[in-house]
Amino acid sequence: MAYTQNLYVNNVSIAARNSTTVDLLLAPKAGFWIRALAFTLDKILTAMIAAILFLSCMLLLDYLGILEIKNSLFDSILAGNLLYSMLISYTRLMVEGIYFTFFHGYNGQTLGKMAVNIRVVNIKGEKLTYRQSFKRWVGYFLSGLILGIGYLMVAFTKDNQGLHDKMAETYVVKL
Repeated sequence: MAYTQNLYVNNVSIAARNSTTVDLLLAPKAGFWIRALAFTLDKILTAMIAAILFLSCMLLLDYLGILEIKNSLFDSILAGNLLYSMLISYTRLMVEGIYFTFFHGYNGQTLGKMAVNIRVVNIKGEKLTYRQSFKRWVGYFLSGLILGIGYLMVAFTKDNQGLHDKMAETYVVKL
């Protein structure tokens, strides 16, 4: 049997930073504020991606003559044109769904989580499946629908789990 010695810093194995498995007994759970910062960074990034995608599609449709933008596109959006508002909302929903599902399923970290050194793991401390990742994103959506209470649960539950964590059976740990 091979013996490996792990170096621990703040009760977290240095090996855990590079591993896909985390020892949940040793790894501290990420708190509300650090998670809120990561989530805010992710929301800003996804909003920018969605805006670029939306504007590119609108300009392409206008160029091809499929959709004629009579006034300025920005004036239409600001005036509350229902079609544009719905298209922006659907584009953002699609971008966020793909972004969060992909990154959480790929390595448990979105770009925002990478920036603050936290990772999402399943209840065994292992990498999430894409199915769990999608369930977690649906939990994000539901948390927002109930006035953010699902997100606030992170601040008040023992293991810092929000509604989305409980739905997908996940934890967010510090690396």
